[in-house]
Amino acid sequence: HSDSSVTHTGYYATFTAFVLSENTASFSLLNSEGEPSENANGLLLVAVNNDDAGTVCDDLFSDLSAVAICQKMGYGDASSWTHGNLWSSVQGTYDIAMDNVNCQTENFEECSYDTTHNCGHTEDVFLTCENTASFSLLNSEGEPSENANGLLLVAVNN
Repeated sequence: HSDSSVTHTGYYATFTAFVLSENTASFSLLNSEGEPSENANGLLLVAVNNDDAGTVCDDLFSDLSAVAICQKMGYGDASSWTHGNLWSSVQGTYDIAMDNVNCQTENFEECSYDTTHNCGHTEDVFLTCENTASFSLLNSEGEPSENANGLLLVAVNN
């Protein structure tokens, strides 16, 4: 995110304009047929600032990058990632849209990346995300059970 300020002084008026720019990235996963993945794994695509979707290069990509992107897509975690030209007929229909994805936290908004690249499709990222769930037992009063009996509650983060 960047803020810049421009001040212009003219013959009759002075004005200041603030330009706010925000990079937005929208991620998705494709299956080997080039269709949206239904099982949380596949070729990683990104559309930056509403541009056409493209693949993500593996330069600087890490396990933390994988987690941040899976969480941005609404999954709980990343279970694995790899790279390669595994589905060339699908990959070749896309340009490479993102490179040098560098995440130091699990929040993608704090990651850095480039929208220019020095990659080939042999460096495209394939990602496997996973859902996370938490379980708890409640007694008849709706309080946490202390005797391993009760109503099972499941909270799923997908």
